[in-house]
Amino acid sequence: MGTVEIWPWLGLDSLFACLVLSTRQMPWRESCVLAAAFGLCDSLATALSPVLTAAAAHGSWLGIYLAAVLLVGYAARGSRLSILVLPLGLSVDNLLGHSPPSSAALCGLSSGLLALAGLRLPRVLSVLLTTTLTGGSHGRKTQCSYPRAVPRGS
Repeated sequence: MGTVEIWPWLGLDSLFACLVLSTRQMPWRESCVLAAAFGLCDSLATALSPVLTAAAAHGSWLGIYLAAVLLVGYAARGSRLSILVLPLGLSVDNLLGHSPPSSAALCGLSSGLLALAGLRLPRVLSVLLTTTLTGGSHGRKTQCSYPRAVPRGS
């Protein structure tokens, strides 16, 4: 029986954490930096996974990961420091995931893209829903930009 690749699933925690963080109004640049931090931390954790596997067997990593999950809720309330520490805490699953170090770049890329999607997707959906529900005006009054037909003989 073949083995199942686990690295595509290791970025889902970044997606879910960033969906929670998207409740904060973050500028585009800050979203990109945070998504890059998620990708970099997950990539490095995957690369270091074989080295730290023996240390991870002691089970203390589970406590760190659970603390990081609790940190998501705290970070959503506005603590900037907790947002910056969050990618480190959530990369623990990549240390324990037993993915080959050769998949570190792919793991980091998928995690970073999923984090960016989690940060920006709610805003995109909000704009799309608002545009759809208001008939394309996005909540603003629109003016007709094409010339109106003038009746002949005027």
